[in-house]
Amino acid sequence: MAHHSLDQQKQRAWDNQQHVYDALLGLCDTDAAKIYDDKSLKHAFAHTPSAIKCIDERVVTDQPAVGLAGSGVLLSAHERTVMAEKLRPLNLTTVIYHEGCGAAALFCHEHTKATGEHLDVMNEAKLAAEKMCHLLALPNAMKKAGHNPDSHLAMTGHPHFHHARAVIVDFSGQFNPTPLDFPAAFLLSAAYHPSLEYTFKELDIAISIAMGDHGFGQERFVDKPLAVVAVNEPDGDIFSPYKSRPELTLLTLNY
Repeated sequence: MAHHSLDQQKQRAWDNQQHVYDALLGLCDTDAAKIYDDKSLKHAFAHTPSAIKCIDERVVTDQPAVGLAGSGVLLSAHERTVMAEKLRPLNLTTVIYHEGCGAAALFCHEHTKATGEHLDVMNEAKLAAEKMCHLLALPNAMKKAGHNPDSHLAMTGHPHFHHARAVIVDFSGQFNPTPLDFPAAFLLSAAYHPSLEYTFKELDIAISIAMGDHGFGQERFVDKPLAVVAVNEPDGDIFSPYKSRPELTLLTLNY
């Protein structure tokens, strides 16, 4: 019964986004200015990020944020240092980690497979945030997001599944989808990533989550593909390896 109820909740979350998903698909044939009003587009690019958050679509902030899987849990020490150098000019004020972090769970799984040692997912998510705070010299900047009342920030959506129908890969460094009528989306801030290879790593993770048991599942994306939106993409061929995948729709939003 509980499983049936969860499936119903997933279907409602899917259906509730259909109109904004359909509007987003307009980017296949036209530019963003013909889909979204100019005031909203300007607002979407008006401010630089003030926080780091996970790419998870359920972690929503009022102000623009840098989307980084697990707040950096998948970065090597070198990659973390490179990314911190790119982030330092932003004068960030907050680093957010959260409950039920899929990136932290993946890190723990890979660590256990390699070493046999079991790690606590929540603790690793927190440690990743602490490392970013240390590199950026941000004492007391950490905040926890979650569905529980003890969290600093409330997560949206359902605690047991992802409701993203899109993935945003932002090369502008300051895109904030909140002012636009956008479907729920993973946010990958590629402008600050240490490499394009790392961007692909996060993209693959976002796709696998959306199409896995903790997302909508692959069947739903057969007829209505997952939208991968490249914002101010510097090179039109960057995502060519993904063009042959029918479960994905590649879109470009330039402004």
